[in-house]
Amino acid sequence: MLRIRLLLGLLTLVLLLWAVGGAGFLILQDAGKRFDQRLVVDYQAIDIAHGFRSGTSLLNSQYLTSLSAPADATPPDPALYQEVMRDFDEKIDAMRRLSEGNERWNELLEEFEEALVTYRDGYSEFFSNDFTDMERRSDLLIRMGNRTQRLTDLANALATLAEERLFASTKDLDRESRKNLALIATLVVLGTGIAVLIYFQLLRHLVEPVVGLKDSFEELRKGNFELSLPPPDRASEFAPLVASFNDMSRELHLRRRETDQRLMRKNLLNRALLSAIPSPVYIIADDG
Repeated sequence: MLRIRLLLGLLTLVLLLWAVGGAGFLILQDAGKRFDQRLVVDYQAIDIAHGFRSGTSLLNSQYLTSLSAPADATPPDPALYQEVMRDFDEKIDAMRRLSEGNERWNELLEEFEEALVTYRDGYSEFFSNDFTDMERRSDLLIRMGNRTQRLTDLANALATLAEERLFASTKDLDRESRKNLALIATLVVLGTGIAVLIYFQLLRHLVEPVVGLKDSFEELRKGNFELSLPPPDRASEFAPLVASFNDMSRELHLRRRETDQRLMRKNLLNRALLSAIPSPVYIIADDG
């Protein structure tokens, strides 16, 4: 039974350690995974928003700078424009998937698409190359500059919204982390309490009987044979040992009483013999 109790106590402590460690690992892993997912989504949105600005800057530097000069005889090649517009369409679809139902996000994205339509209209007019008047070319340059600025402002607003969402999610994760730490602390306190309970149980079942036996043997060595130990639980492994000790103590007590009685009888007999001998009594040594 003692081995079973020790095994159960140690097994309980091991299970508590594994439970607390496993819970902490799973909680931290889940928090890290959610933070990584949030980071990927929001940084992807920020990167796409910056990509809009880079695309418009590339197109404007490639095409619109020619509006400040007279029209060329050959129309400009729209290949780069078409490639950038296809990239914009893919980016808009990606931004729509990253909205996660955010109303402000969807509103900004709709405004961006509307501004992109007017931006494309300006380039359609540019590629038509049906005007050579410098006044019209200058007017188109001004209008495209305004439309580009509108797209840039909306792209910046989307990037800012993604950053705000990232910061908000970071705060939420921080609150969740505090709750998780509180849960882990609770598990640690609970485990400590159970460990203390196991300690006192083992102390009561193992240490106290041994200490009691030690003190009892000290009393026996001093001659106190009247001492007896309280009987422990029947399930305790020390019950037979305590019973044997109490039997030994009673046996020693009986033998001491018998010895005392014999000594008393001999003492009385010696006194009687001495009183029958006439005085004075001379005690002669062995050497005469």
